[in-house]
Amino acid sequence: MIRNVLVAGAVLSLCFSPTANAQTRTQQLADCLLQNASGEDEKLMKDLLIKALQDAPASDLQASAMALGFSIYNLGTSFCEMTPQEVSSGVFEQAAEIYGEALGEKIVTDAFSKIG
Repeated sequence: MIRNVLVAGAVLSLCFSPTANAQTRTQQLADCLLQNASGEDEKLMKDLLIKALQDAPASDLQASAMALGFSIYNLGTSFCEMTPQEVSSGVFEQAAEIYGEALGEKIVTDAFSKIG
């Protein structure tokens, strides 16, 4: 009985720990970003990918990454109730990484589906 209580306590502490909550919020934010992504967001990601594949100068890559970053930030604040604390705590950065990977994967998948 005591062992069950200790195990339950450990599980609850994991569920309500700041790390678990941050991971949950990170995924929620990433999901929200993906749900609200527009054609313009895909265009910004494609631009970044093309510049990377063409070995564009670092300044061009930085400009494209900055434009995409601002777009992601605007999505987060406009549609996903993202707070300034989430930006400074790293939640935004992690969510943006998840979002970027998923959006890039979607772009590549769409391109290959056109090939047949």
